[in-house]
Amino acid sequence: MLDPGDVAEALVVGRCDGQAAVLALTNRALVLVDDRQWKPRVERFTLDASLQVQGWQDDKTASLTLVVGGRQVVVERIADRPVAVEMAQRIRARTGG
Repeated sequence: MLDPGDVAEALVVGRCDGQAAVLALTNRALVLVDDRQWKPRVERFTLDASLQVQGWQDDKTASLTLVVGGRQVVVERIADRPVAVEMAQRIRARTGG
């Protein structure tokens, strides 16, 4: 799922569109992979000003919403809330958001 030369810097695990999913921040992109049967979703997002991230958390889980190209991609039910907060901060630092 990662391209040659990609180095994973941070990972969160949650659910996207009802499927188990991993969101990986690499040295070159943000990569979303889900566990959909037969044809997993694999999506790469460029780390530039066109990508925005919004984060929410409650007392149990967190969620990250990626806003790009007029659409939203939500990774929810992230159990490790501190890692989700750190991921959002890293994305914002890389995209200028």
